[in-house]
Formats: sequence, structure tokens, C-alpha cells
Amino acid sequence: VQTELNVADNTGAKKIECIMKILVTGGSGYLGTSLKQELRNRGNRVFSLSRSSGLHIDDLACDLTDMSEVDDICKKLSGEKIAVAVHLASKLMNEMLSQSDIFEHNLEISQGFVRLAGLLQPSKVINASSTAVYPEISGTFDEESLIKPSVNSDALYGLSKFVAENLMDANLLSTNTQC
Repeated sequence: VQTELNVADNTGAKKIECIMKILVTGGSGYLGTSLKQELRNRGNRVFSLSRSSGLHIDDLACDLTDMSEVDDICKKLSGEKIAVAVHLASKLMNEMLSQSDIFEHNLEISQGFVRLAGLLQPSKVINASSTAVYPEISGTFDEESLIKPSVNSDALYGLSKFVAENLMDANLLSTNTQC
């Protein structure tokens, strides 16, 4: 899905430039910050969601664990025809939260994203999972690799990412959204 945008070049002549509208959750995180900048540099319009708004006009505040905030963002973006939604938001392991808290929080974040994607209906969803879904073994991992987060040191974090993948598949595959 591309949108036409009229812009003027340095000679004043108007030209048509195609951009894609992309939504990135976790836009203030390590991956999100780099991804949204690169996508914007390539001429895309990127709506970035994180718990607090950023400096760019399209860096929006939205707590994905709060369904009323998710609904409000969906209303705000409803006319934008988002082509791709990239889900990077998650709560990482830290000394302040137990593994159970991490699991529950990431499950809520994933449920919020599924609601967001269901309402905005992007053509494509890209979900950043984690190698924590795999056992702690060396090697190459792909979609056919053994999933066994219970033997990983980040077991509940890995399980939360695995559950997120399945939530998206179960809820979005019946729509026109490609996962």
C-alpha cells in the first residue's frame, strides 16, 4: 500500500513521491529508535508508539496494556491506511520484575497490539520475537526449529514471546492481514 504525496524539489517543481505508512510499536526502544529513523530516511511516514510521546509529530504515546489508550490511538490513526505494523514493544527482564511479572506484562502488551492491528487492519504485520523461545543451544534457528522456552534461562520471557506469536496468528490470520 503506497500513498502519493506532492512535494516540491529545490527547483520549485512539484513531483510525486510514494511513501508507505508504517506503524512501529516500541518506537523509543533500542530497535524501534533505529528502525523508525531508517524508515523515515527512506521516505516513509512512520507512526511510532511508546509509553510517552517523542519529539517527532508522529511519535505518539500509547500504553498497549491500556485498551482505552489503544482504542484512542486507533481512532486517531483510523484514516491513515497503515500498510505495515511492526511490533517491537515488550518488557525486558530486569532486577525489578519477576519472570511472572514479565510474562503477564508482555501478554498484555501483545493483546493490545492484536487489538490495534485488528482495528487498523494493516496489510502486513511484522512481530519481533526472541531467541528466548528456543532452548539454550547453539546453531541456526528458523521457523522449523524446536520451541522449548522452559529450558531457557529466560523461560517466561521466551514463553511470552511464543504466546504473542500464537495470539497474532490466531487473531489476525482470519483477516486480510499478512502475518
